[in-house]
Amino acid sequence: MAIQAIQSTIFEQDQRNFRHHANATSLLHDLRSVCEENKNHQQRLVLCERKIGLFAQTFAPYFDLVGKYGLFRPELPGWFWGCIGLMFKVNISK
Repeated sequence: MAIQAIQSTIFEQDQRNFRHHANATSLLHDLRSVCEENKNHQQRLVLCERKIGLFAQTFAPYFDLVGKYGLFRPELPGWFWGCIGLMFKVNISK
């Protein structure tokens, strides 16, 4: 139910930039690639990527712990990290 709610909020033109990330490490790797590709905004993007990294380091253990007990569907963290990555990418184009 939550995944369908998330999916319905993503604009059609942004869905092509949406990537499921299995974990925070995958997300941060993708964000670093985006920073390297966008040289004209690289300093601002790297700062934003670092802040997201701090958030991810803090929040990732929650998914690890809750996931061990099967309290949510296994694909939910992928959608969560994917939404954060999409917000990062959408803000680049503005």
